[in-house]
Amino acid sequence: MDLAAECARIEEINKVQKEIRELLQGTAYTERTAKIIDFIDERKNCEKKEWYTGSLHRFGRKDGTVIYRLLKNGINHYKKYIANANEKTK
Repeated sequence: MDLAAECARIEEINKVQKEIRELLQGTAYTERTAKIIDFIDERKNCEKKEWYTGSLHRFGRKDGTVIYRLLKNGINHYKKYIANANEKTK
């Protein structure tokens, strides 16, 4: 394992998590930030439809829809990061 690559991967994870925290700050979902980050990590290889249905299942119809809409624009960014991080660790 390359220490520099691992450090860069961890820094990127922290950056994305910070962006999610900032996105949720001041919303009704601030207290659920950790659960939402876990949800994103679990779904990192899924398509948008699976993110949507998963958010409905995990957070309920009303909250799941709102959470999905908040995260929708960041999903592709996050998936791109995961793909790059996985390539670096191979």
